[in-house]
Amino acid sequence: MKRTYTIIFVLLLAFILFTVGCTMKKPEKKSENILKAKVVFAMGKVYILRGDTPGKVEVKIDTQILPDDVIITGKNSSVNIVVAKRGVLKIQESSSVAFKELINIDDENNRSKLKVTLGKMVLSLQKLKKESAFEVETPTAVAGVRGTSFMVEVEREEKSAFPFFAKVTKDEKTTTKIAVLSGEVELANAANKEETITVSSLNEVSLKDDDFKNAKTESLTRSSLKDFTVLKEFSEVEEIGSADISEEIKNAQIKIDDSIKKELKTKTKVQTREENVKEKEEAVEKKIETEKEAIDKDKASEKPTEEKYIDKEENW
Repeated sequence: MKRTYTIIFVLLLAFILFTVGCTMKKPEKKSENILKAKVVFAMGKVYILRGDTPGKVEVKIDTQILPDDVIITGKNSSVNIVVAKRGVLKIQESSSVAFKELINIDDENNRSKLKVTLGKMVLSLQKLKKESAFEVETPTAVAGVRGTSFMVEVEREEKSAFPFFAKVTKDEKTTTKIAVLSGEVELANAANKEETITVSSLNEVSLKDDDFKNAKTESLTRSSLKDFTVLKEFSEVEEIGSADISEEIKNAQIKIDDSIKKELKTKTKVQTREENVKEKEEAVEKKIETEKEAIDKDKASEKPTEEKYIDKEENW
C-alpha cells in the first residue's frame, strides 16, 4: 500500500514539475543590456511582428521596441521612434524594418543593427563613441554610420504576395537609395564587403541590385531633401542631439539652391556657346550656299554663248 502511495506521489510531483516548467517563460536578456527604443508617434496601420508573441502587436505611443522586432507600416501610415543614446528615426508608409540588434554595452558603447526590406526610413543620429556601431542593412547593401542624418529607401519588384516578409531572390530587381543630409555613410556590398561607396553630406546614390561598379554619387535633389523635413517632428526630442534639424534643412536648402543656380549658370554658358557655334556654322553654310548660287548663275550665263558659237560653226 505504501509503495502505491509512493508511486502516486512521485508521479504527481513529476506532473507538477513538468507543468511549472512548461509555463515558465524563457529567460530574457537583461533589460540593462537592451538599448531602449520606444514609439513617440504612430499614424494609420502600424504593427510589430514579435518572435515570442503570436499574431501582430499593435503599435501605440510608448510601445517598446525589442531586439528582433519587425515593424510593418501600411499605406498612408508611419511611425516615429526614439532610440535612447542614439537618435530618432521615422519609418514611412508601406515599409518593413527589422530591429536586428539593440545592444547597450555600457553608457558609452552600444550596437544597433536595422534591416530595411522594403520602403523608406529617415534617421538622425548622434555622434557615436569609438567602440559603438550603427548599421542599416538592405537586401543588397550595408550602410555603416557614425552620427549623421540620412535616408534609406528600398524598392522591389514585389513578385511575392507578401513582399514584407519574402526574401529577395537572385532574379528579383531591387533599388537601394541612400541620401545623406549631414555626416557620412559608408556603403558596402552585402555580397562583397570589399566593394564600397562613401556618400558624403548633401549627396545621394542609387544602387540597381548590387551593381556598385556603375553606381555614382550625385548631389542631393530637392525631392530627397523634402524627405528629410519629417525630422522636424523630432525637434523637441532630446535624443536627436544638439543639432537643430530645421536649421540643418534650411542650410541644406540654401546649398542645394546655390548648386542648382550654379548648374543653371553653367548650362546657360554652355547653351550660349553652343548657340554661338551654331550661328557661326549657319553663317558659313549660308556663305557657301551664296557662293554656290553665284557659281551656278555664272555657269548659266555662259552656256548660251557657247551654244551660239557651236551654231556658227555648224552653219559655216
